[in-house]
Amino acid sequence: MMFSLILCIPVYSQEGASVKMSSYEYLDEQSRDVSICCVEINNTSTDDYLTWISPTPVDDLSDEQLIRAYFFERKGDFSLASLMYECIDIPGSVAIGVDFIKAISNGGMFTYYLSDTSKVDYYRKRIVLLKRKTVEDIIKVKIPNSYLWCGDSIVLR
Repeated sequence: MMFSLILCIPVYSQEGASVKMSSYEYLDEQSRDVSICCVEINNTSTDDYLTWISPTPVDDLSDEQLIRAYFFERKGDFSLASLMYECIDIPGSVAIGVDFIKAISNGGMFTYYLSDTSKVDYYRKRIVLLKRKTVEDIIKVKIPNSYLWCGDSIVLR
């Protein structure tokens, strides 16, 4: 099986959390080329971080604008923050860009795997990484654990 590292570059960092993007290519069991991109977030700070995928590009938006857009904009009948205020648990499945949130504790790591390499730029422009305290100060509620993704990675298509 052939395996090669195509790209490994830092994407950005934020006060103790770094983000790097790597791209891999290999041949599967039927000798077909397979490519996958990984966006790895490494929290080296003493603060906890949150990451999610914004439904729109995050360039030129302040932290507060990113938080308000994700937690307070209505998605159907409710906003994510209003569900938290009412102590309503969300169903077990997550919807990227709607209710996916991952907490990365100090010393932790999280990886987004992008199985469709044609969407790398799309997701790169939408990954949000902010300090948990900043988010919770703005939404005025501690995010319940039931709202948080528990895995160390997620595959995006």
